[in-house]
Amino acid sequence: MTPPGFRVDQVSKDVFERELPHYSDIVGLPRDGSSFVRVLWDRLNTALVEVDANFPENDSIEFGEQGLNIPSGQGRHPTRLT
Repeated sequence: MTPPGFRVDQVSKDVFERELPHYSDIVGLPRDGSSFVRVLWDRLNTALVEVDANFPENDSIEFGEQGLNIPSGQGRHPTRLT
């Protein structure tokens, strides 16, 4: 049985199964699917929290029923992002 998302034209199933443990060790990710997803989910969530915490404040931008609302800024100068 071919694993979901497996690309037959890139590598054989035998090579995939033989090389997966070595690749997993190199990149520091689990070998089994559920642990792999959990680790990536945790890493992504941590990165998103960090980005959100460090995102500059901008009181002129609002999220409304129509989505993101960015005023024209007439007479205003943008805040420099550093």
